[in-house]
Amino acid sequence: MWNWRYERCVSCDTTARRHMAKGKCSYCYLVDYRTEHAAKISRLKESWRKRNWRHVQEQLKLTREEKHFAGKRGAVLERDGYRCTQCGSKKQLVVHHKDGNGRGSKQLNNSMRNLKTFCRACHAREHNLLNRWARNFDFCQKCGTTERTHNAKGLCWRCYYIVLQE
Repeated sequence: MWNWRYERCVSCDTTARRHMAKGKCSYCYLVDYRTEHAAKISRLKESWRKRNWRHVQEQLKLTREEKHFAGKRGAVLERDGYRCTQCGSKKQLVVHHKDGNGRGSKQLNNSMRNLKTFCRACHAREHNLLNRWARNFDFCQKCGTTERTHNAKGLCWRCYYIVLQE
């Protein structure tokens, strides 16, 4: 049914669809509504996604903490004053297993005496990750050098760049 003031849609000049409001059919009215309110609708959708994603991230973090540290990660950080025990930094803190029986180990040792707080840089130094080659390689697989740091696939940065160019 059309409004008594209008016999047809003022936008598309049709009578095939029902009257919605402002002299427009349902299709034209909804198109105008979406364009008029698009920014508001997208903001609402984005805020919902962010809220939902934050919740998912928190749940994943709690699950990971329970799995790898038996829920003691927060207690270790608090015990160490939210500082790296090596350099005293307060940024990018991680909890380290002293004996190496942590993540990926068959027998986890999550006693408070075995856990300590490091910043990411000190943690990398502890595991000697800064100047190390890929796990399965002791030298560059193309040129044989150990002087340049590796980039990927057992290649030094120079050989890796050459491979990319080929």
